[in-house]
Amino acid sequence: MGSGSGVDLFSGFNEGEVDEVLRRCVGCGRFVLIGPPRSGKTFFRENYLEGRLGAGVTVDEHTLGITTTTKTEGGEAKGELGIREKVMRYLEGVMPWIRRLREKVRVEDEELRRILGDRAPKPIVEGARGMIGDSPHRAYYIPWDSDEVRRCMEEPGACAFGADVGEALKLIKEAFGDKED
Repeated sequence: MGSGSGVDLFSGFNEGEVDEVLRRCVGCGRFVLIGPPRSGKTFFRENYLEGRLGAGVTVDEHTLGITTTTKTEGGEAKGELGIREKVMRYLEGVMPWIRRLREKVRVEDEELRRILGDRAPKPIVEGARGMIGDSPHRAYYIPWDSDEVRRCMEEPGACAFGADVGEALKLIKEAFGDKED
């Protein structure tokens, strides 16, 4: 096994992702995996894709660094401007070009929409399109908003992927997810 070898608690999820990649990459010379930082793209490529896509197929990985703007704490949760928004507005006033970085555009690509939503900052959408080019691609990430993942976190013992996966998802969400009061 490659990167982070050990027990893969997400093998069922990963096998489903392999099926989708194989479907998209029929006769392709380059396939692009794109997703958030630390989502498991390298592990997935090394342990599930290498040797399965055929000779001469290159798999490129690209990270989209997105931060959430969910209002969850203090004045922000009450509808007031949070510190991040106050800082951004101040910077826009001092350096008007920053406004361009926050301009959102419609996300046309289905896979990018899975990660970014319907609208995202223009530089991020354009950068992602540049990374992907004309290559088939797949967004690789944990779908936190899916019913299946929610069920696994709420009742790890009833998780379709196994209790260990449910517990792992809970730990990941607690360590890296948004804080909810």
